[in-house]
Amino acid sequence: MHLRCPYCGLTLQATFFEVAEGYQSLCHFCRQRSLRAADFYNGDAYYLAQALKRPYTGQTAIQEQPNLALSRHQKKLLTSLIQSYQTSPAALKQAVSLLAFSKQVLAIEDGARDFETTGDFVRDLTQLGFELGGVFHQNHLDYTTRQLIREKYHYTCQYCGRYGTSVDHKDPVFISQDNRLHNLTLACSECNRLKGDMPYQQFMALNQQVTALNQQLVQFEKLQQHLQQLIDANRQQLAAQQHLSNDPKDPALAQFRQKAKTLQFVYDSGQSDYQKLIDLKHDFVVTQAKVADL
Repeated sequence: MHLRCPYCGLTLQATFFEVAEGYQSLCHFCRQRSLRAADFYNGDAYYLAQALKRPYTGQTAIQEQPNLALSRHQKKLLTSLIQSYQTSPAALKQAVSLLAFSKQVLAIEDGARDFETTGDFVRDLTQLGFELGGVFHQNHLDYTTRQLIREKYHYTCQYCGRYGTSVDHKDPVFISQDNRLHNLTLACSECNRLKGDMPYQQFMALNQQVTALNQQLVQFEKLQQHLQQLIDANRQQLAAQQHLSNDPKDPALAQFRQKAKTLQFVYDSGQSDYQKLIDLKHDFVVTQAKVADL
């Protein structure tokens, strides 16, 4: 269950609005600003509390109220960062308290800290000033080891079959503390993020249920790569022809421009379908994993 905070505008899991047995109108992070939840209206939290017959702290009618003017990019970045923290292992939360993490979230919201995610949550936390070396040093692999794994698996994701460069711990290093070669495999960036800290056997069991989908993903990846090669080749031919003719309106250039539009249309159409398959796999694995944890 996700609720939207009326002040920061972030859509976060309901647990960030829970206090004791009830729900607050403001998320945990905005409450760190010393804002009073009783002064804000949050329809999401209000009606959820009513449905669950639990207390609600906040206004019960729509009203004018202040809010942060965060951009769409900022909201997406912060939501991803907070979600990564919430789903991180206990060892990480012991090293980085929610209060300390919250201060950095507020600094990003207020523009007091420049931040862009690296795609690696541990690196993101290090970038935010948290010292994690003592806790996560076992996750640091040298270049030789990483390259050995990439060459061993021929740059192929061992989960879906697409191109991959991400060296992944089969059993999460937070749990196994096993950095040996037998615990390492190769993944594409998407499968690496999707697996996260899920136990290897659990992820493999779920992944095997979408074998046909993985095969489609491989086919789409090859298709998109081929189309991109055609686009790049046509772009080079167009540039060469423009150089030779020295006339941007030369009719001979029309065929290259038309080909560019056609190829781009086909590529964009394919990319849309490709993304739908990616989302489909993501939703299936995440949903099934949550069901298993119930």
